Amino acid sequence: FSADFLKDTINNLLEKDENPISIALSGGNTPMPILNILKEEDLDWNRISFYMVDERCVSTSDSQCNYNNINEVFFSKIPSKSYSMIVEGNSYKECAEHYQLLLENNLNKSSHGIPEFDLILLGMGEDGHTASLFPNTNALKEKVNSVVLNEVPQLSTHRITISYPVILASKNVIVLFTGEKKEEIVEEIYLNKGTSYPINKIVQEHSNIKWIIG
Repeated sequence: FSADFLKDTINNLLEKDENPISIALSGGNTPMPILNILKEEDLDWNRISFYMVDERCVSTSDSQCNYNNINEVFFSKIPSKSYSMIVEGNSYKECAEHYQLLLENNLNKSSHGIPEFDLILLGMGEDGHTASLFPNTNALKEKVNSVVLNEVPQLSTHRITISYPVILASKNVIVLFTGEKKEEIVEEIYLNKGTSYPINKIVQEHSNIKWIIG
């Protein structure tokens, strides 16, 4: 069902006009089974460009690399273009700056001048984070840049992530989640008790958000 819903969403976007479409994907384990099914579908892959929502600060050959993991299951099986956030040899700050420039050059702009995706597929953590917008981190306050290097003290690491402005500018947002704890978070948000969760801002401010329970 989840793969069918995603396929129908993408097909609808492709049918709206003849222009190419842009989709940003999140890493992690939850979307992998869906992408594994989706790659077999008869979509107009040549008209789709895929981007990353966020990335760990590791080499593209690292087993923790979101792009590498999605590439193995999905990108390498289809003729779409796809873009990693990591540029080998660059600092992670430079990687974030490079990706921001890539989005600005490749994507249409919203009425506020923000790079505009046709679809962003987000995940959600058990702390209510989405993309790499973790609780109590600086990226939550970002209002200007599209892509930032975010320090995540609770994980003793940094992550590269798209920012709230880009997520809120996307034409469509789908949040994919699985597990009882995450269902509780969604329930709290819709009961207006989950205001501290980073994903809450997207729920409150995006007009076209859909949920998939994996």
